[in-house]
Amino acid sequence: MGFILFLVTILTIIFILIVCVSFFQKQKEKRKKQEMEETLEALINFKNAVNDFRNVTGLTELDEAVKEMTISDFVEYGRFGYDATNPIMVEGIWGAKQYLIQLQTLDGKVIFSERECSVSASNLDMLVDKYRITTADGEFLTYLYAYMYSNETSEQVPEGFKRSLY
Repeated sequence: MGFILFLVTILTIIFILIVCVSFFQKQKEKRKKQEMEETLEALINFKNAVNDFRNVTGLTELDEAVKEMTISDFVEYGRFGYDATNPIMVEGIWGAKQYLIQLQTLDGKVIFSERECSVSASNLDMLVDKYRITTADGEFLTYLYAYMYSNETSEQVPEGFKRSLY
């Protein structure tokens, strides 16, 4: 009789443990779901606030105007690519990366580019990105400037560089 009572006690404890673990897992899932819903709601509120701000400040019209700009809309000041006032015109961030990865030195050395910062230019409304240009072995070459708010990517190549064949 004592052995049966021992087994019943062990089984009861195991059952209670299973129920407790199940309860706590459900609570954890419920909290996680609630946190995800709160995060999603915060993101939606942020997006709506940004859109409201854009509408109130007129940035929507500025966005449209920038999208319609082409390379010919910009007056060139300084050396192409080397001066912030005459940057390489590209379509977006990926346009800048795609353009720069195609460049190499005149003697065929592969170059690497790393965005350092954004700078203002007296003749442009938006910021210009400044890229540090180095050789594959880390030798500093120069800085190049790219303007990612153009509707087209420049075919022109900065002096001292050429486009790779690939």
